[in-house]
Amino acid sequence: MSALTKILIVLQLVFAVAVSVLLVLMISRQENYKSLAATSSANYLGQSALLTDSKAKEAAAREQIAKANAARETAEQALAKATSDASTAGSQAQQQILTLQSDKRQLEAQVAALTAGNSTAMQSISAKDKELETLRPEQIKATSEKNELAKRNNELESQVRALELGIRKLQEQLIAQAPAAGASTNNPGTSGSVQMMSSAAPAANAAVNAKITNVQQTSGRTMVELPLGSRDGITENTPLFIYRSSGYVADAVVQRVTPTASVAVVTKTREGQTVQAGDTISTIGK
Repeated sequence: MSALTKILIVLQLVFAVAVSVLLVLMISRQENYKSLAATSSANYLGQSALLTDSKAKEAAAREQIAKANAARETAEQALAKATSDASTAGSQAQQQILTLQSDKRQLEAQVAALTAGNSTAMQSISAKDKELETLRPEQIKATSEKNELAKRNNELESQVRALELGIRKLQEQLIAQAPAAGASTNNPGTSGSVQMMSSAAPAANAAVNAKITNVQQTSGRTMVELPLGSRDGITENTPLFIYRSSGYVADAVVQRVTPTASVAVVTKTREGQTVQAGDTISTIGK
């Protein structure tokens, strides 16, 4: 073999060894590359997941920021409205304060005027009290005279009642004697009977007065009771007239009659007057 051939063979061997070493190195590096690739892939997936999570968080954060901005705008609008309302309320309150101050001044003026008037009134009352003290003896005297007059009036009323009772008895006697007088007129020679008839005729036409004992409202009508009956010459449909101390009160007509009492219905009443128990009723018109 020549030296060149040997060199070539050696070079081939070296080359083969180098290639083998390179292959071994490449194979070992390829496994490392796979491991790195797998790690890189895993890292990529992890980073992708983190990125997705970050994007979701960012979206949530953006949504929260949008809500916060909307809430802030709403709060700003509410604050602006509240500020405006507070300003309006403040103006109204200020106006009310001015009005109240004006009213206060007016009330103070009225109080001052009332105080002055009260002082004047107190002075007047004091003067009236002094005048009353002066007039009190006269009042006592007038009261005593009034009581005396009332007593005298009661006595007069008692006398009037006694006189009415006497008149009623006389009327009863006249009514009882009337038939006998009528019978005796057939004998013209009986002068006493003629005198009795002449005395009875005026009594029959005389006025009859009494006090109303009771007043009742029946079916919209005013009914009055009076202690006058047929023995007093009262008959049904007899017109009656009611009086009081103030004057004429009403008209009435007799409805029912008994010997000692009768009931009449009020037919006409003076304007502003009402019939009362104790009013005077008479057969003599106004």
